[in-house]
Amino acid sequence: MAIDVKLVCRDTDQQKHTRNRQINRAKRSRILGGGVVMKILTMIVLLCIVAPAWAAEIPDADSAVGQLYAERCSTCHALPHPKRLDWEGWRHMLGVMKLRMDEKGMQMDKAEWRQISAYVKTNAR
Repeated sequence: MAIDVKLVCRDTDQQKHTRNRQINRAKRSRILGGGVVMKILTMIVLLCIVAPAWAAEIPDADSAVGQLYAERCSTCHALPHPKRLDWEGWRHMLGVMKLRMDEKGMQMDKAEWRQISAYVKTNAR
């Protein structure tokens, strides 16, 4: 009798395992069959193609102040477009960047700060 009970338990476990495999197969089928993966891959490829067109060149990039802005503000991070923030946002951000530069031991003289500040103020949103 004990043997029969074990066989019943094994059958139950096997049935659960089989049912779980069937459910997992059905889920995979819906994901792959529904084209979800292909849609995601297509969107990634399109973003890679279109993204450079969104990255507008900074204003007056060839000017001395434009080059100073590009050189100093892309040392630690990607170069932010001046139109990303309004002047109030830039005032705050420049203060934050000053603190971070001081923490890292990076120096920029007052004349450069004034030039960059005037540049982003002129070109802010």
